[in-house]
Amino acid sequence: MNLPTDIAANCDAVAALTGAQTGIWRWDLAADRLKLSPLAATLLDAPAAQLDQQQFLALVHADDRSIMERSLRECLAMGRLHDLDFRTVLGNWRRMRGCAPPGERAADGILIDIGQRAAGRAATAQQK
Repeated sequence: MNLPTDIAANCDAVAALTGAQTGIWRWDLAADRLKLSPLAATLLDAPAAQLDQQQFLALVHADDRSIMERSLRECLAMGRLHDLDFRTVLGNWRRMRGCAPPGERAADGILIDIGQRAAGRAATAQQK
């Protein structure tokens, strides 16, 4: 995966992200292709480290797919922050966050497991 040069060159940063169970992704906006770090691919249960948009969306739970697609279109393509909690097709909660700097043709971001946090929110909501 092509990580931003400053991060890829910093072994401590890569180790910290891995230790924090944080996957990294890069979205090539021109080619509409997503590249995943090994941990990001694992978090998504992705069959490959490189996916097109439709392959990626197929990994997103059907109930969350339309909001994910809209956020990708409206945020990444327009240089705004894409920040979304969603479920995978297996029902695992994830958070995807990132953006494309103005004038850039690629967006970079992180992917984290928020399963325990999301489960806690759901349990609290049911108790009210």
